[in-house]
Amino acid sequence: MRILVTGGAGFIGSYLSKALSKDNEVFVFDNLSSGNIKNLSQDVRLIKGDLRNLNDLAEIPKVDFVFHLAAQVSVPYSVSNPREDADINIFGTINLLEWCKKNGVKKLIYFSSAAVYGDTVYLPIDEKHPTNPISPYGISKLAAEKYVLLFPNSIILRPANVYGKGGVKEGEAGVVHIFADNLKNNKPLEIFGDGTHERDFVHIRDVVEACILALNYEENERIFNIGSGRKITINGLAELFKKFKPDLKVVYKPKRDGDIYKNYFDISKAKKELNFYPEVELVDGVGELLEVF
Repeated sequence: MRILVTGGAGFIGSYLSKALSKDNEVFVFDNLSSGNIKNLSQDVRLIKGDLRNLNDLAEIPKVDFVFHLAAQVSVPYSVSNPREDADINIFGTINLLEWCKKNGVKKLIYFSSAAVYGDTVYLPIDEKHPTNPISPYGISKLAAEKYVLLFPNSIILRPANVYGKGGVKEGEAGVVHIFADNLKNNKPLEIFGDGTHERDFVHIRDVVEACILALNYEENERIFNIGSGRKITINGLAELFKKFKPDLKVVYKPKRDGDIYKNYFDISKAKKELNFYPEVELVDGVGELLEVF
């Protein structure tokens, strides 16, 4: 199969493109604004370009399947730069969808976000939960979802907070990677708010497995939460890091605009439909991140 991964030089995209390249011909489309060419395996062909530029899209060869990961992923950045956030996440997606239609793409799998749900009405969050995003980022991802669903054969994955080696400090799982850097550099862990807000952190290997399962899915469901199925407070995450360094200090700072208080997933639909069962425990994933094993 010929597969395109937009944003394929980034954290999640590079893991995914590497896994796919074992059995498929894989193309990566990335403007390298946050991705890095060093993340790519030699089996993957890079096409440097921006989704907002139609001439760049025209350089992509025909493919059978598309994973769309390219996005502006920072909530704080979206708050201060909502127009650029929308330009990348909404209009960039529209350009890609038009390219897919023109080139006969068989299936598109779109990486959305937990941010589309906004403040929680009930927990854990399933796919029927109301979508009322509270940040420009969440709004742009939800708007893009609506366009993606117009594409006949498309699937939307709403990942929780994805972490692992090579993860970046920006985005929804940034706190794990920031904590890891602070621990390595003997700096205190900074928590915004009182630390009681709850999250679902899912390891990159489990997310890649969910992508492959979605690629091979042939039934009728189209939206899936992809998480660990477990919750932890940010205070609890800090305590987990302190297991690796007991004298690690924690400092608290004012809550940031756009941050959701509690956000963790019900993944029973992904289990039933995709046969998705995450395997990596958070303590093991953090251990790998800190390279202590």
